[in-house]
Amino acid sequence: MASPQKENGYTAIANELLEKIIATGLNGTELAIMLLVLRKTYGYHKKQDEISLSQFTKAIPVSKMAICSSLKTLQLVKILILVKKGNSLKCSNLWAFNKNYDEWQLVKKTKLVKISTPTSKDFVTQLVKKTLHTKETIQKKIQKKGIFKKNTDLTIALTGFIEMRRKIKKPLTDRALDLAINKLKELSSGDIDLAIQIVDQSVLCNWQSFYALKQSSTNIVDTLKSYLAKAKKKNEYQKRMKLGDYNLMRVNSDMNDNEPNEYEDQTIKFLQDKTIQTKLSKYVRNK
Repeated sequence: MASPQKENGYTAIANELLEKIIATGLNGTELAIMLLVLRKTYGYHKKQDEISLSQFTKAIPVSKMAICSSLKTLQLVKILILVKKGNSLKCSNLWAFNKNYDEWQLVKKTKLVKISTPTSKDFVTQLVKKTLHTKETIQKKIQKKGIFKKNTDLTIALTGFIEMRRKIKKPLTDRALDLAINKLKELSSGDIDLAIQIVDQSVLCNWQSFYALKQSSTNIVDTLKSYLAKAKKKNEYQKRMKLGDYNLMRVNSDMNDNEPNEYEDQTIKFLQDKTIQTKLSKYVRNK
């Protein structure tokens, strides 16, 4: 059982000084360093003593970086005095405790706390807040790139994809969203309906990116019918425009009769896919 006795040695500290030390508000490492300096000086009836960094690290169970930082703080507030900077090969730094507490500048300690840099957690929170996407920002990105025409359903689908990425803790940055929209364009060839299906597929499967739509035979036929219907509608529009039906032009202002029928191109490209051909053959045989 430990039984420390004053007869075996003690450090004499005036009660007035001890009360001021208690009221300093120093953190654990700073207080431990100050007590060590007091032990090495007052404990041996000295006003100053050579104390190496290794002595601090051996006596106080914190990192060397924390000790160096705390020593600088104690010097700044004038509680410790670096009397002489030592040479690591020959002698250590010469430290002294400043018992004149009227000279302590603890206000600087408060300022240090106020201007401290944010923690990594705070930085991540700020970063996430800056990269949140709303329906408005998604629509602007789509329109700015000129990939798809303004479409509410596509915006809602992309919003769901962004929310899914956020829930699996893989939030999209602005750059990542741009790349995702570019990939969506390539996979859908600019077809909004197909793009929505691709986005919904990724949301349903919790995928972090977009992939070609996994279509069943029935879905393929439905897609083909959709392409053919659009191609037929475009052909009909172009024919009626040549006859001067300007009422139709106002209703279908999104079409341009001077451009080739892109829906026919989509249909041809769709039918040239060997996977599509195989599934269509199975569909026909089953019928």
